[in-house]
Amino acid sequence: GFRTIDTAGIKSQYREALVGQGIVAVLATGAVKQVELYIQTEFSPYKPGKGRAPYPYDNIKSIPEQVRESIASSLSNLGVGYVDYLVSH
Repeated sequence: GFRTIDTAGIKSQYREALVGQGIVAVLATGAVKQVELYIQTEFSPYKPGKGRAPYPYDNIKSIPEQVRESIASSLSNLGVGYVDYLVSH
C-alpha cells in the first residue's frame, strides 16, 4: 500500500504534531514499522514580512542552524528518530 507521509513544521499551514500522533499510534499497534513508512518533511526559508511565529526555527541564525532546528522540531513533532527526506521548499 501507499505509506508516504508528507508534512512540514510551519504551524500556520500544517499540523505536524497531529501527524506525529497518528504515526506514533500506528507504530504502537505493531502493524507497521517506521522502516515501512516514507516520511518527508520540509524546510521553508524565512520570508521577510511573514513574522517569526510560523517558523520552527530562529530566523536570526545561520541557514545551516535554521535547517538543523527545523529538522529537530519535525522529529519531535512526529515522534520519530529520523525522516527519510527533507524538502527545501
